[in-house]
Amino acid sequence: MIGYTAWRERFGGAPDILGRTLRLNSTGEVTVIGVAPPGFKGVTALMGPDLWMPAAMIDTLVPGRRNLLRDRTQPAFNIAARLKPGVSSRQAAANVQTIAASLKRQYPELPQDQTVVTLPLAKAALGDIAQPLLYGSIGLMTIVGLVLLISCSNAASLFLARASGRRQEIAVRLAMGATRARLVRQLLTECLVLALAGGAVGLAMGWQGCRLLWSLRPAEVALNFVDPKLDGGVVVFALLASLGTAVIFGLAPAIQSSRPEIINAIKEEARTTGRTRSRVTFRNLLLVAQVAFSLVALITSALFLRSMQRAYTIDPGYQTAHLGIFMTNPGQAGYDRTRAESFYREARERVGTMPGIASATWASAMPLWNTPTRTLQVDGQEQVRKQDAVPVIVNSIDLGYFETFGVPLLSGRGFSGADAQSTAAVAIVNKAFADRYWPRQDPIGRRFHFYGDTSPVQVVGMAGNANYTSLGETPQPCVFLPLRQSFSMGMILYVRTKAPPATVLTAVQRELLALEPKLDVNDARTGDRLIEQALFAPRIGVGLLSVFGLLGLGLASVGLYGIIAYSMGQRRREIGVRVALGASQAMVLRMVIRQGMTLVAAGIVVGAGLALLVARGLSRLLYGVSAADPISFVTPSLVLAGIAFVACYLPARRVSRLDPLEALRES
Repeated sequence: MIGYTAWRERFGGAPDILGRTLRLNSTGEVTVIGVAPPGFKGVTALMGPDLWMPAAMIDTLVPGRRNLLRDRTQPAFNIAARLKPGVSSRQAAANVQTIAASLKRQYPELPQDQTVVTLPLAKAALGDIAQPLLYGSIGLMTIVGLVLLISCSNAASLFLARASGRRQEIAVRLAMGATRARLVRQLLTECLVLALAGGAVGLAMGWQGCRLLWSLRPAEVALNFVDPKLDGGVVVFALLASLGTAVIFGLAPAIQSSRPEIINAIKEEARTTGRTRSRVTFRNLLLVAQVAFSLVALITSALFLRSMQRAYTIDPGYQTAHLGIFMTNPGQAGYDRTRAESFYREARERVGTMPGIASATWASAMPLWNTPTRTLQVDGQEQVRKQDAVPVIVNSIDLGYFETFGVPLLSGRGFSGADAQSTAAVAIVNKAFADRYWPRQDPIGRRFHFYGDTSPVQVVGMAGNANYTSLGETPQPCVFLPLRQSFSMGMILYVRTKAPPATVLTAVQRELLALEPKLDVNDARTGDRLIEQALFAPRIGVGLLSVFGLLGLGLASVGLYGIIAYSMGQRRREIGVRVALGASQAMVLRMVIRQGMTLVAAGIVVGAGLALLVARGLSRLLYGVSAADPISFVTPSLVLAGIAFVACYLPARRVSRLDPLEALRES
């Protein structure tokens, strides 16, 4: 059965696709017998299959891992179940555990520490990326919320300043009988109109931003990946956020503006000292909050930017430079094992002797993309501990793999042509495997066997550790098997080039097609591209954080300038008196800057404390960077302080040149 998305992409929505054939890498040709409904992606939400096949075909669909239907130690399926009415998730989980315990007693070859996990569908759909996605989303939403708070603080300051200019109008309305409730409603309505207009603009920008982000995805990301789009929930959230911010940040200025001293306001007299102090204090709190929120956004962005820089310097354990990668499957051309092995051998020899190619090899797994696992039992350690029952990564490799990939062979020997199907089974393990099962011992000559297979496998070599599932991961145990003893129909060709690999990709593809024109070898990429794919999501996240951090900095700078400028406008008479009494221009300039920078310093201290709390919560998403990284804290603080100084200096410089006679006449 084909998925709705694949139907639209491949056949353009044609109604007569039943009975048509599709060619797949692992199975050759399959026949379409139905189309799934729109939006259905099975259990896996993020990389949901767009093609469904009978479970009996699992051995064909997963090359190199045979007998999956009969090997109970192999995790081949996820079971989805719908609960009966009245049955809770806890009851269902208890029943599943009872069944699992019964199966362990019935099949003693099962690892005794193997467990069954029952999860809600929404959580199971995200799989291993659930936690990183959750923390990443929390971090991004935190920064977005801070930017929203900064903009709302600016709006509140603007409403206060505007209300000060409308004191006489509001006093006249009150004198003519208008109630305070009616005035508050009027002022809140003005806030709501501005907030809804801003929300509409934000939705339009968000729609365009989603399209831009999706256009930046790597070509290898499946088309049926969850599309970032604006649905009804997003629109409702934007509407509620707009209404909420209008009410929360518009209510205080509206209430404050609706209670002026009517007589003084009508006479346009100055505010009383106490009221002036109160209003200045409220604006000052807004200014401190803007600086603090802006600094949190900047520090968080700096942490992730530093983390991304470190990620590109992480040594994955293999050399991605000058590495070319080609995926193909001779089963597409109807090859059996004998012909496929001959093709692998001839392709390796012919590609390895091409101009610009240093070496070539085949492997069944691709680091950071496709890493199959199997559960095994080490001889002499039948009573395994819980931590030893974890499946290990298994990779079937051809001759020259370690030289081509740049993985060091620490001890023992590599595979040779003598390691054939008819000879004793051998394997090479990585250092993490040896440290787990034979700590401080020589692994060479040790034996193990895979669950479901009693044939012993002897260790003949130990390779260095590498990153298999993610960059910077804790070393995982891995087993390398010779291709001739662990055949796989779906293989990946790796070539080590003397020049940049992009210059020879086309030539290698032509050489493979010359060997077998029916093969599909269009999926070619470089080793550096492999790293780019692994860092795609973090790179997008860092870009968004940087944009929002800079936006917050800009908003805080504008808000700071506006508050200082407005405050200086309110103090024109005071400053005029100071100048008339002999205060110099430099003294006035220093006074204004000192008052503004005092508030900025308070905001920086508060922001640094908040940023440290946020950074500790997101520390597990950082690559090799401490949550209290000094550079990430000091640099944004200095940048913010410098911009704040300019924002204070400009209005201070203007007011320091004030003519005292003109200021006294205006007051």
